Amino acid sequence: MNWYKKAQHQQYLWDNDPALDYSNAESEKEKWDLKYPKAGNVVSGLTVSGDIDNIESIGASLENYYIYDGIRECQMSDFGSGGYANVNENKRSERLAEEIKMSRQISPLIVVVDDEGPYVLEGGHRADALQLLGVQSFPSLLVLDQGTDNELV
Repeated sequence: MNWYKKAQHQQYLWDNDPALDYSNAESEKEKWDLKYPKAGNVVSGLTVSGDIDNIESIGASLENYYIYDGIRECQMSDFGSGGYANVNENKRSERLAEEIKMSRQISPLIVVVDDEGPYVLEGGHRADALQLLGVQSFPSLLVLDQGTDNELV
């Protein structure tokens, strides 16, 4: 299981999100479209690169999915705290945080939403680095895992 995946349904559930009105959304697809709007060229003060790393991971990891159009802005607070058990991995995230801080650029992560909520499929070190930098949101390619029987649509 991805270390960023939430183990339980928490504050990102629609009924508990007073900041957004989901009453007109007719499906899970529409709700996540509202929750994570299209991002601009700059997110959290960082210029968004057009490059999306490891996009082939989507098809390798999921059977039935929907990819939202455009790059989306995801709230960091919707994801668990990062970190790795391995010291070398943590140092890698720290070095990456310094690189991002200096360059002021970020490549979009790949975020998947399944029946348990959102998680980072690709870009775990970037997510960890962004947490170290204290950003509130990050750019991502948003993917809805529709499962094997379209239960989320």
